[in-house]
Amino acid sequence: MKWKIFVSYRATQSMFVRQVTDQLISTGCEIWFAEYVTFDWRLRKDDTWLKSQISEGTTHSEWGIIFVSKDYMASADCRLELNQLLERRGPQRILQISLDGTRLAHLEKSGTIQCALEDVMEVVDFIAKRIGLEMTSPARPGRTLVGSSKRIRFGGKFTLDSYGWRRWWQGALDPTFRTLILNRIIFQFVDNIAFSKIGEGKWQYTQKLARCADRS
Repeated sequence: MKWKIFVSYRATQSMFVRQVTDQLISTGCEIWFAEYVTFDWRLRKDDTWLKSQISEGTTHSEWGIIFVSKDYMASADCRLELNQLLERRGPQRILQISLDGTRLAHLEKSGTIQCALEDVMEVVDFIAKRIGLEMTSPARPGRTLVGSSKRIRFGGKFTLDSYGWRRWWQGALDPTFRTLILNRIIFQFVDNIAFSKIGEGKWQYTQKLARCADRS
């Protein structure tokens, strides 16, 4: 399989889901996570392309992880993801993480945990044990994790290592793209990236010591 886990969630819960996902990624686990896989959609605005990416993810992932909240089933994309996972993996390969007490009854037997939004490591441990993922000691600040190959591509313009690297970049950015960077990347890597304007339409960043750094 291309991915170990397909993550399905509402955008309103993205901060918590991202923290869980980053912890799992730091172990080397391959994860289909919309923010990291379908970022181009913000530039493309192509729903057909987005659905094709979802289909590829649900087809080529071993497990589905559903972050359930009261508004989960109100999302057409979430319903699509869940239905495809049920069809292609079956309920026995889907775990649900209940964020507010909401549960999907037909997934109860496959594995469910209810959590508060501060219980990141509890959720990570639950997932790791259920899918047989070997967890090492938590990452701590230290030297760069050399050899990481996790990359996120942004509209074909450049790539950003998602963790474990120091990186500099500068160049002209159109207003739309700059907005994407400021709104998403600073939010996503707020502890790791510093931006500064170095000229008209030009920005530079440095990724500081990453959260997924030295694991020795």
